[in-house]
Amino acid sequence: MSNVSPSDTYCSLLWKHICVRPGQKIAPCCRFRQEISPPAKAGPDGELDFNAPGLIEIRKKMLAGEPVSGCESCYSEEQSGNSSLRLSSNQKMASPIPRSPEASIKHVEYVELFIGSTCNLRCVTCSPTLSTQIFKDYETLGWDLPTNKVTPPSNLQFLEEADSVKQIKFVGGEPLIGKRHTQAVDILLKKDLRECDLIYYTNATVWPSESTQKLWKQARSVYLNLSIDSVGVENDYIRMNSDWTQVNNIVQDYARLSQRSKNLTLQISTTVSSLNLLSLQKIDQYSLRLKEHYPGAKINPPYFCYLTAPSFLAPHAGPSPYIQKALNQSNQGFSKEHFKILKQLENNFENRVGDESDDLLKYLAKLETIRGNSVAEVFPTLYNDCR
Repeated sequence: MSNVSPSDTYCSLLWKHICVRPGQKIAPCCRFRQEISPPAKAGPDGELDFNAPGLIEIRKKMLAGEPVSGCESCYSEEQSGNSSLRLSSNQKMASPIPRSPEASIKHVEYVELFIGSTCNLRCVTCSPTLSTQIFKDYETLGWDLPTNKVTPPSNLQFLEEADSVKQIKFVGGEPLIGKRHTQAVDILLKKDLRECDLIYYTNATVWPSESTQKLWKQARSVYLNLSIDSVGVENDYIRMNSDWTQVNNIVQDYARLSQRSKNLTLQISTTVSSLNLLSLQKIDQYSLRLKEHYPGAKINPPYFCYLTAPSFLAPHAGPSPYIQKALNQSNQGFSKEHFKILKQLENNFENRVGDESDDLLKYLAKLETIRGNSVAEVFPTLYNDCR
């Protein structure tokens, strides 16, 4: 990232977007990696400080064309020749680069709201910060836990005042079972949402309440990102506590709802790790079959998110023979997102520090002592190549 200009590091999200994270921390976006020293926190009464010193410092660096620590996910995608959240956001918002590092909450158009860590799943790729179930697993195993109590935002008043908002994204935990989501729905039902899009990341194990469905009807559009990491027993292993039969049934119910609705769009959202690296084509095919079986339903191609932390679960951290199998797959029927992931995998594999297979197997072995499942049975290729 030498010879940079503001356009090389500038991200419009810092001026037009706010991400409310666990523990009432404020971050530039969902992908920002800055856990040790969060850039900002909500005030004592839950009010949001959109010009906290940490956010001002990040904006100053962007205006100076300097790379920002925490933005590595986007930088990695761009260095692989792919688009990124930064680039797509700049294109979407299409506004001149600001001159001042200060911003106003009144001008915020995009809100990402962590609705709570309450969750019913124990996903291998998740963390105790984002799942109450994973928190319990870490407790049982005696692993390090977050030092501060993880809490959702205590004050949602800014939703009442946010009249410029064009998009609200709900994340969890599982947002559809969080108490804060119910409160947010009650607030938003009183607002005019005809020019507002709602985005959800849900694990497809629960059905929305009647009030939530009423809210969805009032919005300009609703996008449901269904967090599914493979099909069948592979998905059940990665997303512990899920049952594929139940997940598949709910996904089909959503497809039927999309058929009846004018504004509901579905998309499978997959976290790509070493575990499912050879299973992405199954996701591609499942999404295509869903679209074929439910004509008229609005179903976008799958979205694949490349996992970067913990490092031993990253797609490029596994054994070389396993990664070569992924890179040498027949590409017939691959989605654009699949090609993008393979390109990123190839680039990261060439530049990786080393093989982290031992750490991966040790991590899974510990989890399996309290889960009763087996990576050797569900993902035998990965297991054998690691050994």
